[in-house]
Parts: sequence; C-alpha cells; structure tokens
Amino acid sequence: MRLKISCELSSNKIPADYRRKVVSVMKAGLSKSNEAKYKEMYSGNKQKNFTFSVYLPKPKFNGTIIELERKKHRN
Repeated sequence: MRLKISCELSSNKIPADYRRKVVSVMKAGLSKSNEAKYKEMYSGNKQKNFTFSVYLPKPKFNGTIIELERKKHRN
C-alpha cells in the first residue's frame, strides 16, 4: 500500500530532523482514522513493518536547516 501526503508549509525552511515530524503526522492520521490499529501498533515497544520516504523539492542543506525551493510541491 502507498500513501501520499501533500503539505503546504508556512515556510520554505524545515529542520534537518524533519523525520520525527513526518512520523507524528502519520501517527495522528492513523489514530483518527483507525484507533484500534493505532493502539495495536503503538502500545508497547514493537518493531513496525513499514518504511517511508520524503520528497524534498530542490533542497539546500545548511547545517540544522533545510531550505526548499518553495513551500508547496507542484504535482
């Protein structure tokens, strides 16, 4: 299964440790759409059988900040 989440950011700068925020968005969506599945996956310290990737349009890496070309990706 694939899931696509498109976001419009308030700024074209994001922290270099953005992955935690991505997981937080996925967990919030799962808890609202399927609370039983959320509890099954996140009650306790278990390995999760999924992975994810994030597309960053033309990033410029500047230490702890990543600057993107624009705030919203065009499809």
